[in-house]
Amino acid sequence: MLDRPGKMDFSSQNGLVFRHLVLSPTNDSWQAINLPDAHPVAMACEDAAAGILYRRLDGQPAWFDEARTAKIAWSPGMARSPVNAIKKDRLGRIWVGANNGLFLWNGTDLVRQPPTKDGDESVQSLLPGPDGGVWLGSAHHLRRFADGGWSCSLLLSATNAAAGDLADFAPQFANSHGGVWLWHPLKKLLYVSADGKISRPGLAGQQLSGAPLCWLEDQEGNVWLGLNEGGLVRLRPRIFHPLWPDPFGDSPVACSVCEDARGVVWFGGGGRQVWRWEHDAFTSFQPPSGPSFEETKVTPADGGDLWVGTVKNGLLRLHEGKYSRPFAALQIGTVARCLLPDRRGGLWIGSEFGLFHWDDNNGLKAFNPSFARPQANP
Repeated sequence: MLDRPGKMDFSSQNGLVFRHLVLSPTNDSWQAINLPDAHPVAMACEDAAAGILYRRLDGQPAWFDEARTAKIAWSPGMARSPVNAIKKDRLGRIWVGANNGLFLWNGTDLVRQPPTKDGDESVQSLLPGPDGGVWLGSAHHLRRFADGGWSCSLLLSATNAAAGDLADFAPQFANSHGGVWLWHPLKKLLYVSADGKISRPGLAGQQLSGAPLCWLEDQEGNVWLGLNEGGLVRLRPRIFHPLWPDPFGDSPVACSVCEDARGVVWFGGGGRQVWRWEHDAFTSFQPPSGPSFEETKVTPADGGDLWVGTVKNGLLRLHEGKYSRPFAALQIGTVARCLLPDRRGGLWIGSEFGLFHWDDNNGLKAFNPSFARPQANP
């Protein structure tokens, strides 16, 4: 999903992209774009010129513009190699990882970045960080590329005093300090700093349980990690803070986490409760009646409120500790798994009945991307 003023793109499988055009506050439309010969996992990213860089069925990178022309993105004379990863960073730059190196899209061609010193040029995964650096993974190395050069390179088969064998650790989350958190199903968490120093967070007598479901870096630089069956933890380099309330409440699952404009951290669990972390203390918010919740998703709303999306109970709004519904539950269904606030104060909602948009002025609007046009609810 890509967002810029006036436009928002929703990518789907099999190379189909739906572009929502906002022409004015009361005038919008859908545009369906079928990317030619797209791979089922096309990894489509939009560039500054509104073109779309994506992966074709044959693994080659292709660029598609609004004039409906497509071309291979490799520069003339450059050896063509299958593409493994395409990612867009917060600065709008599009990075491409291929078997023959790291490339940066300049709007016309893919520009090869400086080669590595050890000859291992393969890039299997990309993880851009908020500081402008990019972490890259291959079968043998974990590397960081920043400011036009390689700032660190770790051999995954090497043994490290803090981590042991680094093999099978996967990059999960890059923070604003240039570091990256790694995850292993059995060995759990490691932190790698921007200069390649490895540390394992202290567990403070606790054990991690479950796999990562969501990550968030707050305004103070803390990293929050929601775990399947393992609750919520707060991470700092070398420090592990188990912060799930004791007892767990009605579920040990932390499905989502967000931070509002005041710096208050909210998270949704696997049951009926929504939790607030403020002033180093938890407060729970539970509706007095109604169906049970599952997979509770939270995101900030205007005025200090909180949007709460649930499975089995639809969309709710939490205002000063009390829940309400902005509209009848049956208008979108009982499953609200995806929530995205936009820049105009509205809310995009993904449910089992499709895509919806809500704002206080225009109410609820239902979109049917299959026909590339919006439909208003009665």
